[in-house]
Amino acid sequence: MRAQWRVFDGSMAGRTMYVVPFSMGPLGSDKSHIGVQLTDSAYVAVSMRIMTRMGRAALTVLVRSGLVVSRMINPTAGDMIRRWCEAKGVRILPKTQTARIDAADCALAVTLTTGERLPADLYLRAVGVKPDIGWLAGSDVAIGNGVVVDEHLETSVAGVFAAGDVADAVDCVTGQRQVNAIQPNAVEQGRIAALNMAGSRASSRGSFAFNVLDTLGLVSSSFGAWHGVP
Repeated sequence: MRAQWRVFDGSMAGRTMYVVPFSMGPLGSDKSHIGVQLTDSAYVAVSMRIMTRMGRAALTVLVRSGLVVSRMINPTAGDMIRRWCEAKGVRILPKTQTARIDAADCALAVTLTTGERLPADLYLRAVGVKPDIGWLAGSDVAIGNGVVVDEHLETSVAGVFAAGDVADAVDCVTGQRQVNAIQPNAVEQGRIAALNMAGSRASSRGSFAFNVLDTLGLVSSSFGAWHGVP
């Protein structure tokens, strides 16, 4: 058996291994199955925490804007998600960012802009979707929050198209331009751009902002434009 395991020698070189013990089913039940998953994916480790029963981990979330998922829902709904997470033992710190990260005894020491210092086994940074368009500055391709496109997904340069997370297109509800970085929108824009590049003349009716989010078992949805007063 040991000889067989040697085929994995060096397979984790340069990677981080997450050892995830879990129970598929209630602890102590004769119908439950206990397992250990080895992965180099932080996403898989977090997903296992959602789908299975794992040991309780201390989780701190830094919200730079002060509002939870502010680009998806209004402050009232965002506050509902915040309270839900806090009831699950998640600590949420609004208007707080990371000042520095240091190595400390085989772990991490995260210093916040408030001066607080947190020990951490895992640090994930998510800053949202913002297209890298700086390299286009000064070119003939018009840019705004992304690459500006018309209803055919064509840029200001004839024959050059953009779609998906980089496309600054018109929203079909508000009539305003925005980068609508969601997968269904990217698929539809890519389809229209491809048709036009192939010689057809297809048009988009505009992107539609919507999203569905599962936060520790609380499912929230948003569609179109929010006009309510929080």
